[in-house]
Amino acid sequence: MTTFCHTFAKNWLMNGGDIFSLQKILGHRTLDMVRNYVNITFKDIQSQHSKFSPGERLFK
Repeated sequence: MTTFCHTFAKNWLMNGGDIFSLQKILGHRTLDMVRNYVNITFKDIQSQHSKFSPGERLFK
C-alpha cells in the first residue's frame, strides 16, 4: 500500500494536481506528512518548470 501511495502522490503532482487536494485525498492533516510520500528529483523539477513556466510559454 505504501508504494501505491508514493506512486500516486508523485504522479498526482507531476500531472498538475495541487498539493492541498492531494493532502485531502491522502487523508493527512498536515503537509509535512504529504511530503513524506513525495520524492521529487531535480529532473522532475526541470520537467515541471518547462511545462508550467509562464516564461517558457512565451516562446512556444
